[in-house]
Amino acid sequence: MFFWTTKRKRYLQTIRDAVETYPGGLLFAHSDGRIILANRRMNELFNELVGHTIMNAKVGWQELTKVRRDYPMSFNIDYLRIGEQYKESIYFEMDDKHIWRFTWKDITIENDSFRQGVADDVTEQYRLGEKLYQNTLRTRELHARQKKLLKEITKVNLDKELLQAKMRVHDKFG
Repeated sequence: MFFWTTKRKRYLQTIRDAVETYPGGLLFAHSDGRIILANRRMNELFNELVGHTIMNAKVGWQELTKVRRDYPMSFNIDYLRIGEQYKESIYFEMDDKHIWRFTWKDITIENDSFRQGVADDVTEQYRLGEKLYQNTLRTRELHARQKKLLKEITKVNLDKELLQAKMRVHDKFG
């Protein structure tokens, strides 16, 4: 029995170490919101945004949603959503100018329901997304300009052909 307890403690410590070394925020909770495991980074982010560490996943999500309305640098970004694996996402720009995405999803393991919360630093994706968005706007402007130029070229060519036809008629009939 002692061996099993020691082995189990080692497994649990390994899991805890893996969760703590994750560079973003990570949280697992029961379906009713009771926290099973939350790493230090998730608690630090919550503390910065809400003013305290996370005590309940459901209440914490509600608090983040409320903070989003009042927080000057919160937003929703569709182009950062990769697939539909996360149905709920909130983005915050922190004081250090890093963009954090908080996502929540329900997971089921052997007929038990849990909530998984993840906070990822998506600053680089956000900056690249901004550049891509600006490039798309420039491309649209260039496309519109190109269309306008094409219409003008077509009009000039038609006018030129009409003028040549008039000159031929004038030359033939005097």
